[in-house]
Amino acid sequence: MVRDWHGMAGHEDGSKSDHGSDRDSQSSDAASQASAESKVVKREKRGDESRSVSAMNPLVAAFYRASSLQRTEAAEVLFGSSATDSMSGPTANSGAASGSESEMDLQRRTHSKLTEKPPSVWSVVVVLSVCLLLVAGILLALYKVTQSEQWPTSIEETKTRIKETTDYFEETIEKVKERVSRKEQLRRIGWSMKGNRVADAPVIIIPGITSISMEMWDGRECAAQVTFRERLWGGLMDGVRHFLRDTKCWMEHMSLDLLTWDDPAGIRLRPAAGFSSADFLLPNFWVWGKMLENLHDVGYEPRNMHLLTYDWRLSFHDLDSRDAFFKQLQVHVELLRCRNGGKRVALLTHSMGGLITQYFLQWAEYNLGTRWINEHLVSWINIASPSLGVCKSVSAVLSGEMRDTAEFGRFSRQMFGSLFGYDRTISFFRSLGSLPSMFPIGSAKMWHAYSGKTDDEAPLLSFETLAPDSSVLASARNETLKEAWDNVVQERIMDRAQIERLANGTSYSVSNYFDFLAEAIPRYYKQVKTHYELNGNNNSRNSWYSALHNPLPQAPQLKIYCLYGVLNSTSTEIGYHYLIDGSQNLSDSSSIFFLNPGASSERGDVKNGVIMGYGDGTVPLASLAHGCYLWKLGDGSPINRMNPANIPVTIREYLPGGPSETRNLGAAFWTEDFNTLIRGGEFAVTHVEILGNREVLRDALHILTKPLRNDHQQRDMDGDVDELNDQIQSHSFDAYLKTLDSSEQVDRVIDLFEQCKVSAPVVKDEHAPSSSDR
Repeated sequence: MVRDWHGMAGHEDGSKSDHGSDRDSQSSDAASQASAESKVVKREKRGDESRSVSAMNPLVAAFYRASSLQRTEAAEVLFGSSATDSMSGPTANSGAASGSESEMDLQRRTHSKLTEKPPSVWSVVVVLSVCLLLVAGILLALYKVTQSEQWPTSIEETKTRIKETTDYFEETIEKVKERVSRKEQLRRIGWSMKGNRVADAPVIIIPGITSISMEMWDGRECAAQVTFRERLWGGLMDGVRHFLRDTKCWMEHMSLDLLTWDDPAGIRLRPAAGFSSADFLLPNFWVWGKMLENLHDVGYEPRNMHLLTYDWRLSFHDLDSRDAFFKQLQVHVELLRCRNGGKRVALLTHSMGGLITQYFLQWAEYNLGTRWINEHLVSWINIASPSLGVCKSVSAVLSGEMRDTAEFGRFSRQMFGSLFGYDRTISFFRSLGSLPSMFPIGSAKMWHAYSGKTDDEAPLLSFETLAPDSSVLASARNETLKEAWDNVVQERIMDRAQIERLANGTSYSVSNYFDFLAEAIPRYYKQVKTHYELNGNNNSRNSWYSALHNPLPQAPQLKIYCLYGVLNSTSTEIGYHYLIDGSQNLSDSSSIFFLNPGASSERGDVKNGVIMGYGDGTVPLASLAHGCYLWKLGDGSPINRMNPANIPVTIREYLPGGPSETRNLGAAFWTEDFNTLIRGGEFAVTHVEILGNREVLRDALHILTKPLRNDHQQRDMDGDVDELNDQIQSHSFDAYLKTLDSSEQVDRVIDLFEQCKVSAPVVKDEHAPSSSDR
């Protein structure tokens, strides 16, 4: 029904009088006349004010009468003081016509103001839900009262009844929470295995890079609001809050000294300790949280489990010299073994934690001997370790960019420049002493075998050819830059000849990109060489982290499990197309490289200057698989020089979607918690999410536990087995064969492979390399 609000607003008092005369038809004419005179007096008193109100928007008029405000005050409530000026000015100075136009304008603006943001569907649903809950609560309270023997007769009795009703509501809510928690609990792998298996080997967890929270022990003046030991990285919302409060100050404290890779003057950050340092990085963003929960289900606790944290910014050399980390790891292994009746200890690692463990095995063999390894370590569960490095580490130190930033093109460069200063983003990455441990190593043949691409299709770095009249080349010819210095990144600025060589369509592969780094950023590259032996000198402890150049120790009692995920599509960075930044002042900065936003392919494997290949979204397949294949099968030689003790190695590759390629997404929505669902579901295989993968959790728990009874007929709901077999994708094994040098080596490796218990699912992807390509 549509109401005439103008009529109601303009004749409210008159309507009252008319209704009174209808009810009292026997009243005297004098009373009627008095009522009419009263109405006239009221109208005269209000004058133009009444006409102004009637011309207003209906809601303004109603608001005016309900609150007894003046017309201008009502407009101020809706629009602010500007509305008052625009309404009163024309009326006072421009006469009736201007006033009429002002009133019409005010009415249009009022209608627009009140209707410009209609409520969304979700807001309506939320409001209605709250109202329904309130009504249900009231009805339930009334029901509880009516079911009692008598109504409350005093205030005290009423308070008692209210308390009883409140307690009833709280109890009901707790029961609902308990049922939801129980449902999630029953779906956990650990809970399903609880009745069949129990914790066996004590375990030490070693997280990967950026997975550990960092606390501030000392800071500079800009961080005065940060309290002692408050977390600048991780710690749920602490790090985010400080990042948003002062971004540049936050980056200044998170960075190490650019020249020494140690604490800057006046700043000291240290890793947080305990399980809470790596269970959740942000609210509801689990890292090790799911793994810890499932380990607890089968009997793990601080007595037989420890999470060992470290400063993930330091080089391995400085981890040893400054923090004695590898000595700490030795002590914790011995402590857990002593605390658990002499049981040997398992190492459970992820990402860069695998490189640290590789370094530790070399360190232990050198300092403690192989006997110590055989007596103290039972297994190493190596999850998603980048044994050959990660390509994005190179782009990070070169231009501060990677796929995540390239998605936004030039906007990301401007955004980082405004937040931190573009050069300071590069400076941050170059200050991380740990990053060069993940520089890609190996041969171009090795990397191209796993990507299925050639040197021309997938160089690690390529530089766009610039026209001869380019502003960059022109400015380089006119300036002598040999003595220029970039104070932000502490690097010599390249001269004209260097820029011309780089701009002439030059490309670099994994085999020779170190030559480019030595020329483009010589000061940084020299610093890298003091901490890492990139060419794999076996006599140097600076190469102990490399699985490609260091054989496993003589410890046949140790077992190694390589667990990693492989996505079905090319979605992992394996190379980059760069441009020279013509807008950069070459006399001020050495950071003149940026990803080419125009370099993309129709096939989708090149996008915004980033070349994509197979992997887990972060680590390429070559880095995930090749080191494990070397340990397991060797290089086709009669003796496996990378595993001389023939340590048993099991490789398990996981596909997205779990054991069934066709999953019911509707069922997954109702059975999986929301945080898991938005991160790919319980069978996600991306780099971090694999720590919550249902199959990975099952396999890790199976390795670490033992059966409660010696009953081989007993099986848990997820298919418990006596021994874990290899689970290898056909195209990754084919890629490994392509890295071998002769047909004799290929035949020998195939013979070894056929002796293994292997389940080899085939990846259904039209671009996957096939055995026919060999």
